[in-house]
Amino acid sequence: MNFPKLSVKKPVTVVMCALIIVILGVVSITNLSMDLMPSMDFPYAVVITPYYGAGPEEVEAIVTKNIEDSLLRVSNVKRITSSSSEGSSMVFVEFNEGTDMDVASMDMRENLDLVSAYLPDEVGNSTIMKVNVDALMPMMVFTTSYEGKDMVELTNWLEEFFIPSIERVEGVATVSMT
Repeated sequence: MNFPKLSVKKPVTVVMCALIIVILGVVSITNLSMDLMPSMDFPYAVVITPYYGAGPEEVEAIVTKNIEDSLLRVSNVKRITSSSSEGSSMVFVEFNEGTDMDVASMDMRENLDLVSAYLPDEVGNSTIMKVNVDALMPMMVFTTSYEGKDMVELTNWLEEFFIPSIERVEGVATVSMT
């Protein structure tokens, strides 16, 4: 096909094709959203269960082991790891890629409800948290110092003046200090 001859013979068609491309480009650019950190869903969840007044071995034997066994029945589980400490159990669940985490967390809740009837009364309710990168990664980190102030005075200044002024900025969700 000879494009120069076509453009000379049918200039209206060529102009219309060019206009369509320009219009599609403008529509695409105006509807395109830009994020510094795009929302990503990771196939991980954490089950946190308190067991007040119990040592790590007791938490492991009574709570963690039972929760791990119940979560093995959840579909698409790739790996389960756990950590038991004094007064709490944390079970980390990794799912296969592409797993719908909403469905998986409901399935986890159903299995946890079944096992909770067999746990002692001192064991608190389990909390299921889906891993969310947006919640884990800070968008901005400040390091501060105040000449002539010790650590206590600096902490007081940060809590009374600096943090409240940052929290009032539009778009700031939370401010934490370590």
